Amino acid sequence: MEFSIPISFADLKTKQHPNDYSVSDVISARLLPTKIAELRSDLKQFEHSTVLTHFDTLYSVLCAENDQENTTLESAWSCLLKCLGKLYEALDGNCVKMADSSLRTSLSMSIYLTTEYVDRLETLSNKPTTEQIVAGKKKGKRKVESADNMSIDWTVERCKSVKCITKLMSLPVQRLWEPPVVDQNLINCIGSCCFKLLHNPVTAKLKDTKEEIFHLIGILVKRHKYSLSAAVQALESMKSFEHMASTMAECLSVITREFSFPRTAQDLIREISSLSADYLQKDSVAAKSYSVFLTEVADLMPDVLLPLISLLLPLLESDPFSLRNAMLSVLGKLITNVLTGDELNPNQKKMREEFIDTLCEHVHDCHGFVRSKVLQVITSLVDSLPVTRYSEVGQLTLGRLNDRLPNVRKYALQLLTTLISHNPYGATLTDKELVETLESETSKLAELKSRAQRTLTAVISPAEIWEAMLPETVSAVEECLRENSEKLEDDSVVLESDATVDSVKEDINKLLTDCRQSKAVQLLLQSQQVFAGSELELSPSEEDHMEEEDNSQLEGNSQLILDKLKAIFLSQKVPESSAEEQTSEDGDELKELMRKQEVVVNYLRETYKFCDLIKSAMPTVCILLCSKHSSDVVESIKFVVMSVQFGVTDAMNGLASMLKLIWSEDSNIKLAVVEAFKTLYILSDSETGDVKRAPQVVASLIGLTKAFGELYGLLTSWEEMVAEFVRSEAIGSQVLQLLWQSFTKKLDSTTDSDSKLSLQLLAMAAKARPGIISSNLDILLADGLGERATRDFLLARDVCFALLTLPSKGTLLPADHNIVTSLSRLLTEGILDTTQSGWIPLMEQAVTFIYHLTDVPDETVTQIVKETYSLVTSRQNILLLTRFVCLIGHVALRQLTYLEGRVLVELKARRKRQKQKTIETTTGSSSDELGQTTTDDLETEVIMKVIETELLRECSLLGSFLPLLTHIIQERQRYDDRGLQAAATLSLGKFMLLSSDICRQHLRLFFTVLERSSYVEVKTNAIVALSDMVFRHPNELEPWTPNLYARLRDESPLVRRSTLMVMTRLILNDMVKVKGQISEIARCLVDPEHAIRRMAEQFFCELANKGRALYNVLLDIVSRLSDPQIGVTDKQFQTVCTELFSHTNNDKQSESLIERFLHRFRATTDERQWRHISFCLSRLTYTERSVKKLLELFSCYSDKLADEQIYELFMVIVDKANQKLKPKPGAKELILELSAKIEVAHTKGIDGEEELEDATVLGLSQSNISLAKGRRKRSSRAKKRNKENSSQSQYSDDDSDDSTCSRLSVSSVSQETGVRRSTRRTGAVKPSQKLLTELIEESEEEEDAVPNFIRSAQKPKSSKPKLILSSSDEDEVSAEAVISPAPFQRRPLRQRNKS
Repeated sequence: MEFSIPISFADLKTKQHPNDYSVSDVISARLLPTKIAELRSDLKQFEHSTVLTHFDTLYSVLCAENDQENTTLESAWSCLLKCLGKLYEALDGNCVKMADSSLRTSLSMSIYLTTEYVDRLETLSNKPTTEQIVAGKKKGKRKVESADNMSIDWTVERCKSVKCITKLMSLPVQRLWEPPVVDQNLINCIGSCCFKLLHNPVTAKLKDTKEEIFHLIGILVKRHKYSLSAAVQALESMKSFEHMASTMAECLSVITREFSFPRTAQDLIREISSLSADYLQKDSVAAKSYSVFLTEVADLMPDVLLPLISLLLPLLESDPFSLRNAMLSVLGKLITNVLTGDELNPNQKKMREEFIDTLCEHVHDCHGFVRSKVLQVITSLVDSLPVTRYSEVGQLTLGRLNDRLPNVRKYALQLLTTLISHNPYGATLTDKELVETLESETSKLAELKSRAQRTLTAVISPAEIWEAMLPETVSAVEECLRENSEKLEDDSVVLESDATVDSVKEDINKLLTDCRQSKAVQLLLQSQQVFAGSELELSPSEEDHMEEEDNSQLEGNSQLILDKLKAIFLSQKVPESSAEEQTSEDGDELKELMRKQEVVVNYLRETYKFCDLIKSAMPTVCILLCSKHSSDVVESIKFVVMSVQFGVTDAMNGLASMLKLIWSEDSNIKLAVVEAFKTLYILSDSETGDVKRAPQVVASLIGLTKAFGELYGLLTSWEEMVAEFVRSEAIGSQVLQLLWQSFTKKLDSTTDSDSKLSLQLLAMAAKARPGIISSNLDILLADGLGERATRDFLLARDVCFALLTLPSKGTLLPADHNIVTSLSRLLTEGILDTTQSGWIPLMEQAVTFIYHLTDVPDETVTQIVKETYSLVTSRQNILLLTRFVCLIGHVALRQLTYLEGRVLVELKARRKRQKQKTIETTTGSSSDELGQTTTDDLETEVIMKVIETELLRECSLLGSFLPLLTHIIQERQRYDDRGLQAAATLSLGKFMLLSSDICRQHLRLFFTVLERSSYVEVKTNAIVALSDMVFRHPNELEPWTPNLYARLRDESPLVRRSTLMVMTRLILNDMVKVKGQISEIARCLVDPEHAIRRMAEQFFCELANKGRALYNVLLDIVSRLSDPQIGVTDKQFQTVCTELFSHTNNDKQSESLIERFLHRFRATTDERQWRHISFCLSRLTYTERSVKKLLELFSCYSDKLADEQIYELFMVIVDKANQKLKPKPGAKELILELSAKIEVAHTKGIDGEEELEDATVLGLSQSNISLAKGRRKRSSRAKKRNKENSSQSQYSDDDSDDSTCSRLSVSSVSQETGVRRSTRRTGAVKPSQKLLTELIEESEEEEDAVPNFIRSAQKPKSSKPKLILSSSDEDEVSAEAVISPAPFQRRPLRQRNKS
């Protein structure tokens, strides 16, 4: 009796064939425990027939499992495992007898039952417990085994079952069958059980169980022809279970490695490659799983995948981007794991190049995820790239820095950074040094080539050389004979006066050797008259022949000259054989030297090309450092750090841009910047306090301070960076000590510049730790304000800068303090020192320090002003007057801050102390808080009144100098000095800050100076002062706002830049209302200066973040820029609008703008403005509602579509809408409808130009024709009337069918237009007045108002000519309407167009 594997579990109850085994009787659940006990007893004396005897019992357990407790099932399972063990011992002991039916049946039954039990127990283990059902789905991992479900440890039992089957199948069990092939149904049963176990994600994570399953599948595919079935099952499993992709890759790796059987993996790869593109596109889950599988296989088994790569390459063209990503990863892993190294054969090198080409092609893939993936792949195989590929890959990556997706830019920056760090060219990438080296090595190569040429000439015989140069010589002779005499004289060589026959022959030989045949021929011809009768002379007959112009004679003369040149050339001395051998040896050495030198030169050229590439990336990286995406900023910082470390040219520009990020609000970006500077200049690999490291740190800090101060103007940012170093203790005591020594010049080779820079660094560090300065005041006083200060005012300025870091809350310095007296002396005595240019910076810092840290600053400053004034008035010097004007202006500003700061705070503190004493002596009341607030306001008002009225009184110190300032400004001819006028303008602005009355009185003068001054410095100072006045006196400055905007058109770039900075500050701080005048700032987007364009871009980026500020003025900006009087070209307009509309990403705002722009078509009459509106519409994003709005308001722009440029822009709109709305249901129909309407309106407008011209002659304006012709909708009543009157028209049959005219094609519209033209020439048909009335009634229902001339057409006037107008569109029936032009008179064409 044979046991056949059933198709289903229930099939065993019926016998399919006479010899097949079937279950005779299913045992009831009540009797099962007894039967299992009998089975356990029989297992003690196991025989082949034990399984056959108790098969029904084990089968019945599975049938009754749902009706009983799990105890019976688990007991039966333990017995079944023992049966498998006993069966293995029996088979192994008998070495598997040939064709033993009893053993075969026992084996089949045992394995079948085991697979069924495993399936049942696996299902039971995954069944949720009662507590889980009640509590609901829990977060996190769910336990596989549960005490409520099973008492056995299924994790252990599962592994045991797989081991038992593996042991059995590892035996030569095929001998039990005849022929010796195991039943395929049994193999499929085992394989299905294995795959079902792997479908459980928990099982796939159990290492021991998973490895046993892999070995079992390996035995099946290796010994029992399960390879193809395993591949099919694996394919289906990966499609259904996400984790199976990586699991199957690992399984196939085990089979390939341990069983030496790669066929299964190959079969599965072939199956994947044969899948259709449509299937993969529809089933995205399967495509994703197959992608993971291919990637894992390429990593685990690259040798298996490489021969089949040609089958998978078509997947690079498939639509699912996940498959393209997978194939790109596969190519990268194949290059890294297989196709790398110098030992590759030519075919492998060719394959590697093809793979790299494929990767480079997909850098420009249409999908952003693919572009980012290919950049990651190339980054991973940088070490495997050939040296010649670095520049090519870098150039491709450079283009991706401007990608619209942040993720692509991120990986592009990573790739460039990796290329720098792994470059094979060296540790220094400075192009200046490379250029010098390249020129030197190139000259060496040229010299070697010249030597090789001479050596080659020495080795070859003269006859061989002559044969080689004969074609060029023939051409030269013929050219010389055909040239006219004048040109010949111009180009000929000069025969020397002392020349001999031998010297001429030698010169001719040299010319021929140097390949200058034309010169040799000319020299030979010139020697004819000088050396007559010599061996150089041609025969007289030959000369006569040369005078002839016949072509045949010319050919003969050429041959004579060639013969003579050959004779002269062959007469040179032939080298001996020994010389030839020596020359041959030298030639071999030269070839080797040339080969090596060419390698060097090529290497240097590639290095220079790579350096230039990295250098060209720096400007884009500087822009990305200002990106709003943190990934761009962080990766750009890493790129800049790597560029600085490798000495890339212009890397300091990137470092300067990176320094500005110290003010970033993003803590991660700020931390990245600080860590970058620490890595480059502070910490390195040594500790902070390392004595050996400190001198290098000091040198780096001094160099950076000089660079950021002199070249980039970033001292404020650098000051914050140094303070961060001190806060984080990156700068330790050793560095600070060396800085003090450098300031006092105790270090060797310390210059004056280094001393001042060291003092600046100490002042910067004191911002974070004031004790650095306060504990060294004596050093500052002795070295900074002593004799050195009288020789260097800038040193004293830096001392004041350091003193300002002292806290003002401590003890204030008295007026007789050494520091105060020293500064006063420097200011009063130093104003007369005209040899130094640092008095004004010193004065500003000194006055600021006096007001900041002295107890009676006004008295000290008053004394300084009086003394300096007396010194200035005693000497008539423009420079001294300029210095004094700066002094009084700065004193006015500091007096203002002093009163509003220290004095007001002190008054409030006194009032608070007095109030506190009053409260202690009296009982407080509920009005205390109100009284306190009133007192504070009173004190503020007192201070404001003092500032407003007292500071600039005529008898006050500052008020007495106000007439001086106005006099200098008004008398520009007398005081025509650039510095004096700039100082007076700035000081007057500071005076105007004090009093609103003074500001109001001098505003006209101030703006006159701003507009008419010829000095850029005066204008910039005036603009800066005005910005502060707007904050101080906004009401007085508000009427003058247009004058500020006007400076954006100034001729000077510096003035425009200053104005833009001021307006940016005022607008973003809500001090100036955002109105239509902001279009002047929009024009800065196309300014010739790059810095101004960049500032304008940043302004609009910030403005877009302020709610609806930019949205509210967009229409006004567009309207102003469209005005021809503004002078903005179409290209500039497009550039400006492209930048502005890039900030309108809100769908609701875009929808509103679309509607407003469409309505604006009607309000404009200029074609240029129509095109500008169309361009603006093409820059917006479109939603389904936006497309509907385009359809609803189609009549607003339908008559404008005749213009080709407007039509193309609207087609761009259709394409954008189609790309965005393509996946949405219902959107395709809307887009098709819009596209069809645009096409018909455009074609109709082109074909109707002749109609429009004819209609204009009859007195109907073109705009009215467009209105009458552009009606889109017809009521059913009008359609019915058209049919009734169809007999009145001789061509009405073409327009009466509703079904055929529901959507007209472009060709049909053209045909109808032509028919109507011919009809109009022969005669017009008069429709009834009733039809015209219907048309007017219908038009009243439409959105557009009906012009009066159409209404007046209801009155028939037969004496006037009639005009037939046809109205046709894709969704209406064509009809003819007669409109009488009687109500209005004929006017010129221009006037009618205006109407």
